[in-house]
Amino acid sequence: MSRQIRVMVVMPENNTTIVPEMSTLCPALTPLAVARVRRPPRTLLREDLPAYAKATLEAIVPFAGEPWPASWKDLFFPEAHDLSGT
Repeated sequence: MSRQIRVMVVMPENNTTIVPEMSTLCPALTPLAVARVRRPPRTLLREDLPAYAKATLEAIVPFAGEPWPASWKDLFFPEAHDLSGT
């Protein structure tokens, strides 16, 4: 019995090559869902990591179909209880 594999590529918003590369290298995985993560237009600094982690979660939430369980947020990002930014 065949089963469809669904793949989501999570990457910085300025990456323009990985989707075509993945599609070429792994055609059985297409179409790929693509979540683009906002980031500063420079090399990330240690101080950027909490905001980058939050932006990563925000980028994938639309694909999840439901909000992140509170327990996940507490486990990975105890300071990020509210991912809406409000």
